[in-house]
Amino acid sequence: MHPAAIAATTYTFPLADVEPVTRWASEAAERLPANVEASFTLATAAPALAPNSPRPKVISVTGTAFGTSPDDARRALEPLRDCPLADHALDSAVDKPTTFPGLYEASDAFWPAAHRNAVETPWSDTPFTTLLPKLPASISDAPSDKTLILAPFWPASTTSPKPTSPPTRRGPSGRTLRPCGGAFRPSRPRTTRRASSTPT
Repeated sequence: MHPAAIAATTYTFPLADVEPVTRWASEAAERLPANVEASFTLATAAPALAPNSPRPKVISVTGTAFGTSPDDARRALEPLRDCPLADHALDSAVDKPTTFPGLYEASDAFWPAAHRNAVETPWSDTPFTTLLPKLPASISDAPSDKTLILAPFWPASTTSPKPTSPPTRRGPSGRTLRPCGGAFRPSRPRTTRRASSTPT
């Protein structure tokens, strides 16, 4: 069943602000209701944000709410609305209405056509406030400017729901999923090997 309304809030900051951004967003995410998907992205700034090369590295905080009405979706994003670091943001969009096609389009931008993708999916008990500040060098030294680290707060969390709680984004206890991926153009056309057999 599709939600009646979708809204998203996104803040994009210089990667140098990773520590205060991670601390604020981690605290705010604890107050988000179950109908909000929240994540960090460490990546290269989008061309629309920084048209000149080399583009800077950034950290983005995104919350996407799936509501029963536009007001319901906006209310769900309230913990992200009053960001004390907003003045430092390179870009922001608060309570912005969107659609599933809009979400798919935004996702597709991370995985461009005619590229190969390499993805690692590590798990860790380490909180974001400790782990994410260790990662800027990895992004800065990555060979492709399409490399990114996507760190969703859920479906995994270090806190398991109580048995009487309604369904939430919570998943396996004590684990947090942090997929890391990159896209790059192949240096030569990909060849396909076909299996062959000789009739006897």
